[in-house]
This record gives sequence, structure tokens and C-alpha cells, in this order.
Amino acid sequence: MTSKLRKTTSNRGSAAAFTLVELLVVIAIIGVLVALLLPAVQAAREAARRAHCTNNLKQIGVAAQNFADARKALPPGYLTGLGHATWLVLIMPYLEESELYEGANATVQYYSMSASMRAKHVTAYICPSHRGPEMLSTQGDRRGGPHLPGALADYAACNGDGTFVYRAGNGAGVPTYVCSDPMNHNSCYLNGTLSGSGDYTGWKPRRRFKQIRDGLSKTLFVGEKHIFKGHEGELLYGDNSFFNDDGISTGIRFAGKNHVLASSPTAYAITAAVIPGMNPEGEFFGSRHAGGIVQFAMCDGSVQAFSPEIDGTTLGWLAAIDDGQTIPAY
Repeated sequence: MTSKLRKTTSNRGSAAAFTLVELLVVIAIIGVLVALLLPAVQAAREAARRAHCTNNLKQIGVAAQNFADARKALPPGYLTGLGHATWLVLIMPYLEESELYEGANATVQYYSMSASMRAKHVTAYICPSHRGPEMLSTQGDRRGGPHLPGALADYAACNGDGTFVYRAGNGAGVPTYVCSDPMNHNSCYLNGTLSGSGDYTGWKPRRRFKQIRDGLSKTLFVGEKHIFKGHEGELLYGDNSFFNDDGISTGIRFAGKNHVLASSPTAYAITAAVIPGMNPEGEFFGSRHAGGIVQFAMCDGSVQAFSPEIDGTTLGWLAAIDDGQTIPAY
């Protein structure tokens, strides 16, 4: 009886075991399933990152609307171009960042800020498709001294279609300069008071809603910045600290026939500036989303997505505030 029992048990154990061939087949099937599912997982992750970026722009759009309610004009793209605040600093109180805004102090130069203050990030300014929030500027935040690293941002205001010089602009995100000749940036003057110590007081925003005659929902306000891959955090590529308007292209960009949307992270590594005084590699909008889709907050606070294949003429009409053109389907 014992002998028969042992034999039966042995046979059952042999039948339950996997052969090497069977194991290899299972592993192969799992590998195929992983290969099939991986693109879907990556696509889902990118969709989540893009949704996060969309939400950032919605917050920024609402903050800009609240700024305009309080100051009767949209926030200027930058204050002086001499080391003061960009629009990203000016809207902080409307993003529940009042403490950081007070610490940054828009009236003083970046170089007077403490290292700990310069390094403070704003979550709504970072697109996860582009980078993580821990990165600081790596080059260009200096004025007669060593580089002073600062927090970065992935969004810029639209200064127009590039028809006029950067201080004049025909877009929503113009700076605080007033220009007698829109083609000559040397004819432009600040509408505030700049002291010998570098303090800038009495500044006023210029772009009022009533000037945007083409329609708030048809005019670009803030979009995703194109930053040439491998040059993140560099002023020459329009990516110095958003606390510092010394590199003006960190806070403003152009969109139009000469400034079409970047089709890839390595597009537009050019050598000659299209706009005098601008860093040429930092004049464009672009993203790192799938298909190169670029998202913008419009002047009414809504968010719209644009293909990099959009016609440059149409893009320029969207960038300008008062060209009277009928915008075709895009």
C-alpha cells in the first residue's frame, strides 16, 4: 500500500512541473505583452503631463485676469530689462504666492535678492513634460559678477507677431516701456522711476483689455516656451531665472511668420537675431508634448492647443491685438 501511495504522489509532482520550453514560452508572451502595453503607458503618462500643463495655464490665465481687475491692465511682460521682475513675479499674489511676491520685491534688482529667495519655485510655472521643478538656471543670471542661479519657468508672454521691436510689441505681453517709434527700441522710455541704486518704482502696466480689439478669445497671452534641448537654464536660449528680466526672452516670445511654433526640441538653433536685442534662440514658442502641440492661455483666460504646423500668418494674427483680421480655422 505504501509503495503505491508513493508512486501516485511522484506522478502528480511530475505532472505539475513546468518544462524549460514552457517557461520560455511564458516569458516570451509576457515580453510581447509588455512591448505592446509600454507605448500605451507612456502615452497615458504624457497625457497626464499635458493635462497638468493645461491646468498650469488655466491658473496663470485666471491670475492674469485678477491682476487686470486690480490694475486695470494685463501684467507687463517684463518691467525694465535691467534685472527687475517679469510678469511671472507680478501675478504671484493672484496665485496664492503673496509671501514669495513680497520676498522677491519687484522694485529691486534680482542681484539684491537672497540665494534662498532666488531658488524658490512656483509649481504652476513648471511643465512636467519639460523638466522637474528642482532645476535652477545654469548660465547668464549675472551683471558684472558671477552667475547667480535662480528658479525657472516654462511659460512666456506673447509680445506680438515680431513686427515691432521687443520694447514696443503689438501683443498682449508688452513691457512697461512707452515708445515714440515702435521700430526703434532706443526711442522707448520707462513709465516709472528708476533710481541710481536700481530701484524701479511707480511702474504702470500698458496693455488694457479695450486695446485688444481682435477679441480676447482670439488673442494669445501666455504660451509654452521653446528651449533648445541641452541648453536648459541658459540665458542665451531664453531660459534664465523668471525673477530676472535681464534676459528679456525668458519672459516674452513672438509668434508669426518669422516666429512659427517649434516643431521639435532641437528646432531653431539659429545664429542671427530676428528681433534686435533679443536672444535669437529664445524668440520662439514650443513644447515637448507629443506631436509638438503647444498650449496657450488666451486673453480671456481660456486655454487652447495649437499644432506646430499652424500657418505663420494665422499665428501672427492670433499674436497681434488689433490687426482686424478674421481668424480662419486652425
